[in-house]
Amino acid sequence: MTHTPSSAGHPHPRLRDMLAALVPLRMHELAAVDWHQLQLHLDALPCRGCKEDTCRGAATILGAHGDALLYTPGTPASAAARRALVDGLAIAGLTAEGGVYSWLDLHFCGRIHEECPNPGGRPTVPRLVDDPPPNQRPEPRHTETVELNGSGRAAL
Repeated sequence: MTHTPSSAGHPHPRLRDMLAALVPLRMHELAAVDWHQLQLHLDALPCRGCKEDTCRGAATILGAHGDALLYTPGTPASAAARRALVDGLAIAGLTAEGGVYSWLDLHFCGRIHEECPNPGGRPTVPRLVDDPPPNQRPEPRHTETVELNGSGRAAL
């Protein structure tokens, strides 16, 4: 469970409450996915709020439709922005340095750490994959080019 101080007095209590509920669920869904795949997911996230396929990736979607979260709920644009924000915060909680991420007084963590405000000091979602620290890129994959019956080349 995410530590959630009262939303009373927060400028957008529904947004905060929505994130307090959805981000831990999404963290649980993504807990077994490796760091590299999580990054690819954020970069390739499709936008269902646009008619054209020009809006792609969590950051671009939030830039184009972030205001829809607050001002036009229930639209395809707000759904796209909500998904991008929830996925971004969930992935931040799972991959942030030290496995800890806080935003809007919400605390998301994928690892046990000192001074955790969550009940019992438990992580929001335990990380199931032992990823390298975020400041280190994963080792490059060894590839080799092979001939495929004269029809072209493929990297293995």
